Amino acid sequence: LAGITGLPFELDSTQGRAPAVLNGNIGEAAPVLALALLFASYLECATLDQVHGLTATGKTISAKSGQPVLKTYTPGDLNFDPFNLYTFFGWQAPPMIEASASADPEYRMRWIAFNRKEMETAEIKNGRLAMLGITGFAFQEALWGTPVVDQTPLLFTPISDLIFSGRY
Repeated sequence: LAGITGLPFELDSTQGRAPAVLNGNIGEAAPVLALALLFASYLECATLDQVHGLTATGKTISAKSGQPVLKTYTPGDLNFDPFNLYTFFGWQAPPMIEASASADPEYRMRWIAFNRKEMETAEIKNGRLAMLGITGFAFQEALWGTPVVDQTPLLFTPISDLIFSGRY
């Protein structure tokens, strides 16, 4: 984007390393950090009704399907699921489970609640692994003094270049 807009390339001041506390130049990102803080504050204020004890939970009837559903409360859940993964993995049931769920709505709700809990656990674990990975990249850049992109080019090369280059 810097080349397109004619602005200076910000990573030149850190020799290509990401601006961070360990690499320096974090102060130059203050406007972006302030915008992120304002956006997070807006989301927090917009979802004040989703607080434990204030949010309606329990069994209710779905407006879409007319079947009983279980409304739950999870802190931080803003119902952002653009790929509909919670529903997709919640309905991936073996044939015997499917038969039992169609006969017993209680069993169906327990099955969906179990799969939702499994999905939330996977989401938390993958998020923690991602945070550990990016923290490792930050320490790696700080210790070696070169961008992580230059240290591990295999991870940052398009796969078509890797396949057709003959190097790997």
